[in-house]
Amino acid sequence: MISKLKTPAERTAAALLAALWLVCAWRAATQSIVHDEALTYQFYLAGPASEIFNHFDANHHFLNTLLMRLSTALAGFSPLAMRVPALIGAALFFGALFRFCRWALGSGWLLPIAVAAVSLNPFILDFMVAARGYGLALGLWMWALALIAPQLEAPVHDRKSVAIAGACAALSVTANLVFALPVLTLAGIVVWQSLRRARTVPETLQKTLQKTLQKTSGKPARNERRARERKTPPVWLDFLAPAAAIAVVFLLVAPLERAAGEDFYAGTSSVLESLESLGAGSLVHSGPQGYQSFMSRGRAGLVSAVLAVACVAWGAIAGLRSRNLRLILTAIPACGSALLILALHFGLNMPYPLDRTGIYFIPAATLTLIVLATIDRRVFSAALTAAIVMIGCYAIEFNPRLFYVWSYDADTDRIAERLAEMATTKPALNVVTSWQLEPALNFYRETRHLDRLSPFTRRAIAPGFDVYVLTPQDGALVHDLNLTIVYTGPASKTVIATVLK
Repeated sequence: MISKLKTPAERTAAALLAALWLVCAWRAATQSIVHDEALTYQFYLAGPASEIFNHFDANHHFLNTLLMRLSTALAGFSPLAMRVPALIGAALFFGALFRFCRWALGSGWLLPIAVAAVSLNPFILDFMVAARGYGLALGLWMWALALIAPQLEAPVHDRKSVAIAGACAALSVTANLVFALPVLTLAGIVVWQSLRRARTVPETLQKTLQKTLQKTSGKPARNERRARERKTPPVWLDFLAPAAAIAVVFLLVAPLERAAGEDFYAGTSSVLESLESLGAGSLVHSGPQGYQSFMSRGRAGLVSAVLAVACVAWGAIAGLRSRNLRLILTAIPACGSALLILALHFGLNMPYPLDRTGIYFIPAATLTLIVLATIDRRVFSAALTAAIVMIGCYAIEFNPRLFYVWSYDADTDRIAERLAEMATTKPALNVVTSWQLEPALNFYRETRHLDRLSPFTRRAIAPGFDVYVLTPQDGALVHDLNLTIVYTGPASKTVIATVLK
């Protein structure tokens, strides 16, 4: 691999991605299990394997759950073992990102800038670690793009690469259903580009093929006939065939027939809330208090998301007008997905994406911005400046101790141990928790055999308990219930409190 990195820019980008993967592996081993990961453990890992095929929940990211079942069967229920599929997704994503950016931007210094602007995003990095299907789906989706991109402009496509691209696209949906929308849009692009290319084969290409045939034999007519007989199937067929086969198997084995409308609960009914959640995860993730306050007051999440929408729309229009494949592959999947989301919302009352359920928009918008800089020199300086500012913000926000969506669970492993210590002095310890903490606390109670603790249940927080474990959102209850704090999580700010005596 190193021998193929010919320029300093390529080596810089590869080194960054390798370092980030090592950081992800360290995070996977050290960060506390969080709410959604613990729910997967409860629903699909702790019980019989048949639940994977019989029980549907929005938490069930089918391919990721299968791989989690395998990794935990081999290595036990440690955080690292549960997150092995996410680390596989991270490796896939980083490798495909490098490959796609080198194809789209060349081997100059725009390559590491683009790679950094996407891979350093703290929200993206969270899902390269968390035991959810988003990272694996993103890695497979990115490989579909990286493999199909050069084949759509090649005179004769490589059937194996196209078939693998189609398989990766379909597998990304099995890893997380939200990727069905960008995959459908990509399939449409492949069909459109394939048919358009078939109608507009350049005359020079025909002459080149004719000369090649004449060189290989003194009988060009016979060679032409043989070439027609061995005619390669169109790109769209090689792409869709494996994708369709995987889709059929997925529909047969996954418990999708048990899904109901209320199962798709992750989302929001507000477009503005949807947009702001996508931007806030990237720009208000972590960092010094002053930085977070400034970004929150300035509604940085919403502003950045609106600008990203404008960038993607511009990229889609410019790509279609100029038939620029780089813009088509970065902007059109995002635009197509957005239109499908609107149709599903108004037609079937499906919610708009909320933070992670729209994660594929983030790399699409970032790459569109940087590709636009190479197409339109009038925006080169502005786009490059925006990318560098983003990288700077991401560096400020870098935080390997918590996940943005589940920050309240960042210290739950330590909290469970503290509660077990407290239970040694009072065996019948009566504990009530914020509802968000229940799954992860039960995970640690079971996997670490903290038998002194009774199972945690979701109960109303009221007077009469010995110990209260409260998220920052419930922090006001410390005063209201006249409690005293005995432990504060350094990353989560979740507290253990007892009755003031």
